[in-house]
Amino acid sequence: MAESRLRVLALVTDAFGGHGGIAQYNRDFLSALARCDRVGDVMVLPRIGARSEGPLPSGIQQLNAVENRLAYSLATLWTAIKHQPIDLVFCGHLRMAPLAAVIARVLKIPLWVQIHGIEAWREYSALQRRSVESATIVTSVSRYTRRR
Repeated sequence: MAESRLRVLALVTDAFGGHGGIAQYNRDFLSALARCDRVGDVMVLPRIGARSEGPLPSGIQQLNAVENRLAYSLATLWTAIKHQPIDLVFCGHLRMAPLAAVIARVLKIPLWVQIHGIEAWREYSALQRRSVESATIVTSVSRYTRRR
């Protein structure tokens, strides 16, 4: 019997079509994730950024960026419900962790939080701390950040 392939909802600041280090990191990371044998497809919902001008890597679907915070929250919830089943929520920035935690809890699926650097070096708000603590996995882009 073949194993089902995971459907991932990725909440990121920006990715395909975006500029800068985090956008590039997200493109590289999400492209690699989509190539994993156990991953079926990755739906990327960016918070900011331009639409990708070229073709997206196989297994990646990027929705339009939603810059307004409330509209982004509503779009994320709508996307998660509309595109069922979703098997995993990936959160690409600490500021989005509370929203990602709510989505994961509502859908009863695992949460993966990625931390990048200075965002994680400061004191978390109580809400951010609870959100990160609810994650199934927390990864860091560097050993330095992990130690901090």
